[in-house]
Amino acid sequence: MVWNNLYAPDRDARILVVALITIAVTLLVELLLAIPLIFMLGIRQSHRVIGPMNRLKRALQAIGQGDFSQRVQLRQGDALEDLARSINKMVEQLQKRAG
Repeated sequence: MVWNNLYAPDRDARILVVALITIAVTLLVELLLAIPLIFMLGIRQSHRVIGPMNRLKRALQAIGQGDFSQRVQLRQGDALEDLARSINKMVEQLQKRAG
């Protein structure tokens, strides 16, 4: 009985260490799985913004060179859809004024 009482704190410490190691390994595995997922989501989101920006840029360059027939074509729900509509209205007005 005395031996169990002397040994118990050591056993409790081992259980605690095993639990902490288990938690640390679990967190490490979750982190290693999350990093590629976060990276892929970041690339996807950047393409959703940069793609429409590039289309706007090309259209504005053509308009700047006097091609008033140029229109900005973006997909429904693109981040810059409102801006594209405004640019298209502006170009229509410029085209009417230019005759």
